[in-house]
Amino acid sequence: MVAKLSTLEDDLRRAYKWVTEGKFSEALRTFVRIMQSCFMLVVETRREVDEVKELLAIAAGYTAALRIELQRKEVAKEDPKRAVELA
Repeated sequence: MVAKLSTLEDDLRRAYKWVTEGKFSEALRTFVRIMQSCFMLVVETRREVDEVKELLAIAAGYTAALRIELQRKEVAKEDPKRAVELA
């Protein structure tokens, strides 16, 4: 299935909303899906190429941060020192 840039932008807004609501697992899944979908994206203009690059950078940054935060929450009770390192 070919993705559309507008659909991925809608997904990005949804993921931002989940981050602000503290629903990190849902947000992480959405950011990963955005990154994966970018490889199936058909664009026609240079401007769209630049938008896709920006979208990938945003999704990659949030993905890394959310993975760290979810890991921190997972180890917080068992290994407080590691939780501080992740913070």
